[in-house]
Amino acid sequence: MIGLGSLREDLRRRRNSRTAAALGSPPDSARPQLSIVVIVFDMPRQAMQTLFTFSRDFQRDIEDIPYEVVVVENHSHRTLREREIRQLGPQFRYFLRPERGVSPAPAVNFGISRSRADRIGIMIDGARMVTPGVIRNVADAFAAWPEAVVAAPGFHLGHLDHQYSDEHGYDEQAEIALLQGTH
Repeated sequence: MIGLGSLREDLRRRRNSRTAAALGSPPDSARPQLSIVVIVFDMPRQAMQTLFTFSRDFQRDIEDIPYEVVVVENHSHRTLREREIRQLGPQFRYFLRPERGVSPAPAVNFGISRSRADRIGIMIDGARMVTPGVIRNVADAFAAWPEAVVAAPGFHLGHLDHQYSDEHGYDEQAEIALLQGTH
């Protein structure tokens, strides 16, 4: 009879070998196999929360996955602090751009041009957080289907869509209170 621990270890070994086959090199290689481009503008608190959710400290079961997070910030009066981003891990790269337009498209194109991986994820709104298994699940999806298009659904905090929440008393302080209640 095989114990649950043995089954978990066997599943982990198989998953890691599938992921390695799909993503290529081990995590200490110079070139990541997954790039995540995050576009940021005028939201340092929310952006740092988002970036933390892409960190190795937050994500689960990703020891074997070489990835990078390319942070592209359009300049504002409230920009991120590069040293704080670097503290999240060596997989984070930060670029501050003097963008004058309101479209995120130039920043997305810039981020893609700075990405080192063949597989690129794009997060246009840097005020989103991801679940602790998103990178593992993306890697597993590519392991199973190398030509996959992978998407993660977006959800809002609170009871209303974000664009309608201000008129109903939902603001940054209400968001902070909701997030503190999730621990």
